[in-house]
Amino acid sequence: MQQKKPHSLTEKYNGFSSRYVTQAFTKFAKAVIDRYGEQVKYWLSFNEQNGFFFEPGFDNTGFINGERDLLTLYTIANNTMVAHAEIANYLHAHYPNDQIGGMLAYQEFYPATSHPPRCLCC
Repeated sequence: MQQKKPHSLTEKYNGFSSRYVTQAFTKFAKAVIDRYGEQVKYWLSFNEQNGFFFEPGFDNTGFINGERDLLTLYTIANNTMVAHAEIANYLHAHYPNDQIGGMLAYQEFYPATSHPPRCLCC
C-alpha cells in the first residue's frame, strides 16, 4: 500500500477543511505517541491553534482551493479541535502520566495610561 504524503493530502483533500485529513493526522499522531510515549512526557498537538480562527488559518492548515469564507474557516478550526481532542484522549488512555496541551498565539497589551477614559454616555 502506498503511503500518502502530507502535501498529497493537501492537494487531494484541501488540508484540514476535510475530515479525512483530520483522521489521517490523528492516525499519524497516535503512531508518534506509540513510538515515543515512553520517552516524551509533554506533548503539543498543534502550534498556535487559536490562529486557525483567523485568515492565516487557511494557509497554515493546507487549504489551497475554494472559497475563503467563515464556514470553511470554522470547519478548519473545528477539525483541528476534533483532532486535538482525539489525540489527547488517546494519550491519556495509553500514557496516563504524559501531558498534552495546545500552544496559543498571544500578544501582551498594556494601556497607554493608568487613567481610564470617561464614559461617553454620562
